[in-house]
Amino acid sequence: MRMNLKAIFFDIDDTLFSTTDFADKARRAAVAAMRHYGLRLPADQVLRELSEVISEFSSNYEHHFDKLLLRLPRRTFDGVNWTQVPTSVAPPARNGAGMAYDGASKKLVMFGGFNTNKFLHDTWVWDGATSTWTQVSMVHSPPHATGASLFADPLTGGAMMFGGYNANRRVPAFNITWRWTGSSWKQLHPHTVPIPRGWGTATLDVLRHDVVLTGGNGDTIRTDNTWTWDGVDWTWVTPATQVPRFVGGGSAFDPGAHAVVLFGGFNDDGSGETWSWSGTDWSQWTPTNSLSAREGVGMAHDRTSHQVILFGGLTADGFLMNETWQLVGH
Repeated sequence: MRMNLKAIFFDIDDTLFSTTDFADKARRAAVAAMRHYGLRLPADQVLRELSEVISEFSSNYEHHFDKLLLRLPRRTFDGVNWTQVPTSVAPPARNGAGMAYDGASKKLVMFGGFNTNKFLHDTWVWDGATSTWTQVSMVHSPPHATGASLFADPLTGGAMMFGGYNANRRVPAFNITWRWTGSSWKQLHPHTVPIPRGWGTATLDVLRHDVVLTGGNGDTIRTDNTWTWDGVDWTWVTPATQVPRFVGGGSAFDPGAHAVVLFGGFNDDGSGETWSWSGTDWSQWTPTNSLSAREGVGMAHDRTSHQVILFGGLTADGFLMNETWQLVGH
């Protein structure tokens, strides 16, 4: 049988240039950058782990470094402390503010809260390069609320918001999902929505590419449950260990811990606890040093300073705080 030749394909790897050497140099440079920004492991050890990932998933796999981070040993929490950051300008004292990193502006976005007299709907941004706060004038805004959960969207990296609480409204707990555009807020309409709540925590899990939501005040509805957002819709998940019911905690993804970290809030047993989410379950941490117990904190990871930043809160004695803290010790 006669066949007509249509095309000839060539595999030019290591022919015109050494693609193997090129890939090796790129991986070594990536590991060097990881160590420069806080990874405390020998380069040879990290490269061996990376080589095993490549052998297992092939050289063309798109998520080598996601798998690598899951294989690396996790640091202990010994020696990790909070350090206050002095600022020349700060938002007015409040509790119940929400805060998240916005990938488009490369700044942290903080919204709303309560200042003992009224519910707020102002927006501020934190610049980690200069350690400064700036208020943003908004064209459109969600309703005045305290305890709204802000987070980074897993698909776009932009700041988003869920829920919130306003005791002056007939239905005090919200279950609306919002997207920050840089100058205003846009309401979204997903197919599934979590139980209404304010004072919960919602955080982008960088390794698992979703957002984890838990806790809060649902008025008469229980909120000791966990939900995830994939950029399109919400899903209710059931971990083996659930964080006890709490109101007003803060949370952020900590790359050094490979986990979402949750701090504070008031619950049935007190406040000031630190928890972490592994992607499938919750576990409690015991830091060697910590700030005073409080609820209503704003908390997020700052990619410029490579630290977890926390602002404000209300103490058990009723004092509003305007302190800025960072979680250190990667």
